[in-house]
Amino acid sequence: MRFHSFFICAFLAVMVCACEKNTPQRVSLEQGIAQDFNHRYPRATINEVNPWNNGKDEITDIYFTDKDGFSNTAIYRGGNWLMTQKSFDVDDFSQKVPSKVYKTYLKTGIIDEDYHGESFSVLEITRNGLDKKQYEFHCAAPYDDGHVVEERFLYHIIIDEDGTLLSLFYDFNPSIWWYDMESSIKSVRDKYPDATLLGAMNDSGNNVLFIRDNGNLKKVTTKNIYGDGYMWAETRYVLDVNASLPTTVKAAKDAYEAEHPDEPFIALYYVEKWDVKGSFYGLCYGNILQNHTFFIEAE
Repeated sequence: MRFHSFFICAFLAVMVCACEKNTPQRVSLEQGIAQDFNHRYPRATINEVNPWNNGKDEITDIYFTDKDGFSNTAIYRGGNWLMTQKSFDVDDFSQKVPSKVYKTYLKTGIIDEDYHGESFSVLEITRNGLDKKQYEFHCAAPYDDGHVVEERFLYHIIIDEDGTLLSLFYDFNPSIWWYDMESSIKSVRDKYPDATLLGAMNDSGNNVLFIRDNGNLKKVTTKNIYGDGYMWAETRYVLDVNASLPTTVKAAKDAYEAEHPDEPFIALYYVEKWDVKGSFYGLCYGNILQNHTFFIEAE
């Protein structure tokens, strides 16, 4: 009986040693990744390392607590850093995000926000290839613009680190799902070499980048059109609703408004598309939540 007990203890001791030897293999980092990570996040505490293969590349997810106590996830592909997501406490983010960001957040006019839910969060996204960090706010709150009233409207907000509002109402896929935007960023850099890349989101599989180019805030959509990487597909940016219009566009606008006198004109866009020559103007009618836009070619 004593021998049996000793055997069991010895066996458990061997198993513990085996687990201890296997643990570093699960949480250790490849040397190049370790050097880059330690340079980016000194004094960080690594909680878990998850290496996996997406069918094409070796991906490494690193879950860590930074020196300020925030939970983070860093993603590497083939040894190269792609992005990091930082999570803020939803009950205490007002003093944690940059003041410029929070001031812009307040200017959105959102009140009585509810951040308590599985899909609600306050995040900081740092992405390889972009010039700015972006801050994402996912919450529910009442909405009332005088035309549409909702007791619980879902807000998805993107603000860059300098306080530029990039997206307010648009629902988009979580950034951590679309960690690799390399081909999208390259296509936008090629088309707009002097632009500042402020932020990004994924919209139904299309990667959308927000840039500052020649003083204009532009929304650039890239699509995986041919299946071998993302390419530039569309650029649009907002013009003043009172801006002068080409003759053909003004004629179309006047004709539409004569037929729909009760629909307010709320936005005017300048648009370029990859699959058609020339430029277009987008005329948007309705209200913020319920609207439609039609495009008129400038001649």
